[in-house]
Amino acid sequence: MPTKTVNTNSSYNYGKFTSYIYDLKPNTTYYLRAYATVGDTTIYGKIDTIRTRTWVNCPSTVKDIDNNVYNVVTIGFQCWTKENLKVSRYRNGEIIPVITQSLAWKTLTTGSRCWYDNDSAKYEKPYGKLYNGYTVSDSRGLCPSGWHVPREDEWSVLLDFLGGGTIASGKMISTGTTYWNSPNTDATNESGFSALPGGQLWSDGSFSQIGITGNFFDAEESIYYDRIYALNNYDFRYVTRSTYTQKPLGASVRCLRD
Repeated sequence: MPTKTVNTNSSYNYGKFTSYIYDLKPNTTYYLRAYATVGDTTIYGKIDTIRTRTWVNCPSTVKDIDNNVYNVVTIGFQCWTKENLKVSRYRNGEIIPVITQSLAWKTLTTGSRCWYDNDSAKYEKPYGKLYNGYTVSDSRGLCPSGWHVPREDEWSVLLDFLGGGTIASGKMISTGTTYWNSPNTDATNESGFSALPGGQLWSDGSFSQIGITGNFFDAEESIYYDRIYALNNYDFRYVTRSTYTQKPLGASVRCLRD
């Protein structure tokens, strides 16, 4: 019978608590019960039964409408692209406008794309393009067929699987200082997500955070808010979710299989 012990230190907490169980085998039945130890006494809860899903079968690559090829990584039961999106057209073939007049981004109400510092030669190959929130939520589709910009809950599944909070960040960030500013401490990229610090374009037209922060959209449907997941590993490590009040902000995009 498969066994797994998860310890949660709740010495100073009362009421409900959550523990995550990792590295479970696919298509396997597990028997779980909670327990609490106080001094020499251990009290056990009821036994619950769960069965893990069959392991997801991800392709090794996926191609967008421009024939850009992206490597794919399996993380838990999700299939993620390992590189930032570079596509220039929506899924139906219509062009996403390139806006290089940075201040124009503030007044946009439609989709647009650009490169960091408007320099495609320097920044597209490692970091991909920056897209605004209108592009991400456009019904014409930004990701390849069968893929989509991940929702908030799908980002949460990824982060929870990797341990949540600061633990997940180091597992998602590419190692070394070729792209990340030194010291890039504690980056292992053991998940294979291979996040790069592509920076962002603020709605006031300024670029910032290249080499310091990777900013990734989730699929927010609201016309008023952008929601961004940021991974920072310049001199400390964390994943944070931010909400902005304007959609013209420019950020990177990763795709998740449907």
